[in-house]
Amino acid sequence: MMQRTRFPYFVLFMLLSAFPVALYAQTAVVKGTVMRDNGKPAELVNVQVVGTKWGTSTDAKGSFYLKVYPGKIHLALSYIGYLRVDTSFSLQPGQTADLHFKLKKLTTNLPGFEVRDEQLRTENIVRLNPRDATMAPSVSGGVESLIKTLPGVSSNNELSSQYSVRGGNYDENLVFVNGMEIYRPFLVNTGQQEGLSIINPSLVSGILFSAGGFGAQYGDKMSSVLDIRYRKPEAFSAGVSLSFLGAGFHVEGVDKSKRFTYLVGARYKTNRYLLGSLETKGNYQPDFSDFQGLFTYKLNEKWDISLFTYFSLNRYKVVPTDRKTDFGTVQQTLRFTVY
Repeated sequence: MMQRTRFPYFVLFMLLSAFPVALYAQTAVVKGTVMRDNGKPAELVNVQVVGTKWGTSTDAKGSFYLKVYPGKIHLALSYIGYLRVDTSFSLQPGQTADLHFKLKKLTTNLPGFEVRDEQLRTENIVRLNPRDATMAPSVSGGVESLIKTLPGVSSNNELSSQYSVRGGNYDENLVFVNGMEIYRPFLVNTGQQEGLSIINPSLVSGILFSAGGFGAQYGDKMSSVLDIRYRKPEAFSAGVSLSFLGAGFHVEGVDKSKRFTYLVGARYKTNRYLLGSLETKGNYQPDFSDFQGLFTYKLNEKWDISLFTYFSLNRYKVVPTDRKTDFGTVQQTLRFTVY
């Protein structure tokens, strides 16, 4: 009776002993090493079987060991700062794959950007956009009309390009064009007799203005400094502007050797339509025109020669016919007429 009882236990013991062998035969092994691009072991690299929960990480020697199901394996290795590595292969039950990987550093190309400063921090100088000078609505036009909108700058005549800074005189303002001091050619008393400003906004690439506290390189004027930089042409281009008060044309270019550049501009202005609204009636014939040219030849990397030319023709003719002046009070208005 005792012998019959022990036989079933013996069979059950033999079956349980064979089960781990059968289970082991249904798995495969993936092992290997991971190195950096400098040849040193890569520690803590994430090793993952894609599509499953199986994964591990490398040790201090860059080694890893992972049991997987046999069949097609998709292995992925990832590490911060390095490119991800993907590989696919097939394993049979009980087979071992010994793999070796070398990581490559991840480089990211950032999009290009441009840094601009709107104000120089070392000096009390403001940088203005030259495009605003050409687009700003004004009677006189030019860079001066943009200057008049800044704090501390005033002008008593919209027809004139003259301006006063912090109560100073009109001749206390410095003007530089490409580092050369320009003495203002128009110092007339009435704005309607003034023609074009010497600064052609269509040729300008940079505008710096200071209402005080500027550097010693600009001299010892008391009111302000206006520093104008003309463009350096890099390719051929031209432009035309038209309005009821005049017209403008400019052209620029560079030769095939990239050593000689030219920048030329011409303008014409007449404000006869505005002068017809003055108290003094008459036949107004104001005609103003100018021509500017900047020619540069590059001798070498350190030296170049520049020639700046300026020609101006200003005519202001008026034949007065009569003048009407209204004065008095609200209750009694008087008019004085001169024929």
